[in-house]
Parts: sequence; structure tokens; C-alpha cells
Amino acid sequence: MPTHRILAATALAFLLLQSMRPATAQTTAIQGLTDPDGSGDVRLFKSPMILEIPLEPFDDLLQKKWVTMDDMPGYQCEGVSLQQVRVRATRQRNGSLGLRVKTDTYTIPGRDKWADLLFELVMDGEVIASDLIQNVDAEEKTRRHVSRYLEVPSSELVGQEKPVLKITVTVTED
Repeated sequence: MPTHRILAATALAFLLLQSMRPATAQTTAIQGLTDPDGSGDVRLFKSPMILEIPLEPFDDLLQKKWVTMDDMPGYQCEGVSLQQVRVRATRQRNGSLGLRVKTDTYTIPGRDKWADLLFELVMDGEVIASDLIQNVDAEEKTRRHVSRYLEVPSSELVGQEKPVLKITVTVTED
């Protein structure tokens, strides 16, 4: 077989394999951008900062142990950022579904702060589950582990394909 046909077949096989891999969700942040030119690796936001993380459909999430999103440190709200966010979907005995969310806050050197974290599971623009963690001690140069469990009645997920995890970070001075 000529070399150009081998290369073409190899390239086609590579493209087919790439198209079968699930796409990694890209986090977006809104609210109070203070660095409009986007220079640097970190985007700075005024409080509150809202992160929106597209998730896989719940049926897919139920098949996995943990799904990790690690682009969070690129978004900073008045010196506080979230580190890697991990989610895990579970099915309860009563038929409801749940989403466990774990993350760490990190505060840059400077002044100590407090952070409130609002976790919301959004389907078709509607919040179907939420929970708030208030007064996370965001002491400078420290990481704080936080986790929450969002319970979702399974009837809320019928026909829903694209859940979004929305995390609102509100920072106040210590």
C-alpha cells in the first residue's frame, strides 16, 4: 500500500476515535469582570462571581465514580478561587437522585476573607436543587475543603439532557 494511503487511513482513524471521545465541559464565569482584556492566566471578578459548569446527562454521571473539572483556579473572586471541582451522581433507595459536589477554596496572600458558596443544579434554565455554605473561612494562603449534596427528585430529570452546576461565590472582608 502506498505511503500516502497509509497516512490518510491513519489520519481518518484518529479523527474517528477523537469524535467518539466525550467532550470535556468548559466552565464559564460571569458577573463583575475586572480584567476585560483577559491578560494573564487568571480572570479577576468582583463579588459575586458566578461559575457555570456544564455537566454530562445524569444517566452518564450515574455510571461514573467522580467527574473532575480542573479549570477553576483560572477564575478568582476578590482573591478567592475554587480549586478542582468534583461531582458524583448517586441514586437513592427512594428513587431520588443526588449530586455530591466537592471543591476547595484557596485565598491568595493579602487579607483574610469569608466566602459564601451557593451550589445550584440548573435544568433548562430552572434551579431544581440548591444548597448554600455560608462563612467559609478564607484565610490568606490557605485551602478549605467544602462539599455539598444536592438531592433531586427523579421526576425533575425526565427528558433533561444538559444539567448545569452553577456555583455563586460571594466574598466579604474578614
